[in-house]
Amino acid sequence: MATVFHQVYHLRRLHDYFTDLFREHATFRLLAPGRRQIYTSDTAVVEHILRTNFPNYSKVRDAS
Repeated sequence: MATVFHQVYHLRRLHDYFTDLFREHATFRLLAPGRRQIYTSDTAVVEHILRTNFPNYSKVRDAS
């Protein structure tokens, strides 16, 4: 759906660019040289990922 070049092109309005993408597509893939990133705002997908892969996410510790 998007490439890293689209991000550079829309750098001054990057937040708005991603907002527009999410309005059109609940999940999309960002292509970059050597890697791919998947962005999702679909609550069912986020819930499924957290239920099935939660132990794989790092825990943030309080710095105090």
